[in-house]
Amino acid sequence: MKKKLVLIALVTLTTLPLAGFAGAFEVDPFHFGRGCLATWERDAGEPGQKGDLKQFGLYLQKHTASADFAAAGVRNMLIQPIPAASLNTLAFDISGFPDEHTFGVASGYCGAGAPRFNVVSGAVGTCFLGCVHGTKTQDTQTGWWEIRFDKPFSAFPGCESGVNGNVASISIVFDEGTDVGPGNVVIDNIRINNEVVGVPRGGG
Repeated sequence: MKKKLVLIALVTLTTLPLAGFAGAFEVDPFHFGRGCLATWERDAGEPGQKGDLKQFGLYLQKHTASADFAAAGVRNMLIQPIPAASLNTLAFDISGFPDEHTFGVASGYCGAGAPRFNVVSGAVGTCFLGCVHGTKTQDTQTGWWEIRFDKPFSAFPGCESGVNGNVASISIVFDEGTDVGPGNVVIDNIRINNEVVGVPRGGG
């Protein structure tokens, strides 16, 4: 698994619990390099989601080899740093089919390294939470699967040192390509604690 980071500097004098302010996080897609794309697509997301009449899904693509310096994903979602103690859950939904209840038969890729959460905190550096290691729960109505990580995050491979101090950055990275899978995935309902984003800014 090859891990690459896009780091965004944050300068702030305070940290707040995620639930301590409105608009706790935002989802701003990025992509760079050959064969990569990250974009909100109508009619691609999980059906029947509250406030999402256009059924948006976040399409992530890497149509090149994993070794190529290229990636798609979501920039740092935090508006300002938060205490690690207040971070309880990270999750997103990945597409599936209502009549297929075995995970893995889905219209997208879920590997050990992508899509993944990158969590940057304290002195421990970056925690990697890869899709395949998350707890998987299927919505039997839509067929979509929730990929969920609950603390202690140190229980997950790639995050053995845990999350400590202040969390400066939470991003999503898709950088495993067509040599290991289809090179694309659609995710929806990105969650930090009880806050969920499933539409682009100004969308829905």
